[in-house]
Amino acid sequence: LREGQAALQAERERHAEQFARATLTREQLAEARETLGQREEELASLRVENRTLVARIATMSEEQLTQQARVVEGEEALKAAQMRISSLTTQLADLEQVTNARQSESKMLLQKSAAALDEQGRRLEVSKEEHLSALRKAREQTKRAVEEQ
Repeated sequence: LREGQAALQAERERHAEQFARATLTREQLAEARETLGQREEELASLRVENRTLVARIATMSEEQLTQQARVVEGEEALKAAQMRISSLTTQLADLEQVTNARQSESKMLLQKSAAALDEQGRRLEVSKEEHLSALRKAREQTKRAVEEQ
């Protein structure tokens, strides 16, 4: 009987141990299911975030292309402006040369005119002196002629 009781006790202990393992396995399975559910939620959230990021990357790529196009347009406008500045600088230099030449020519003409005016002034002065001298002589002659009469 003792053997039967011992066998029965051993059988009970074995069943209790299996039950404890089964309970432990059920708890582990429940935890694993919960962890799996959390992981699936995280995965779903990451998929949504991934879609959002892909959309943002596409938008950013479009913006980058737009900005690159603007940069190219700006560089072209800058080159055109630099060419225009270069052209205007050349025109200005040419105009300055023409202006300097004209000023030099005008200065020379003014100097010639001044010299000619001085010469004419001297001639007029000489002519005036000659005229005054002739006038004095004529007056003296007239005065003598009047006195002689």
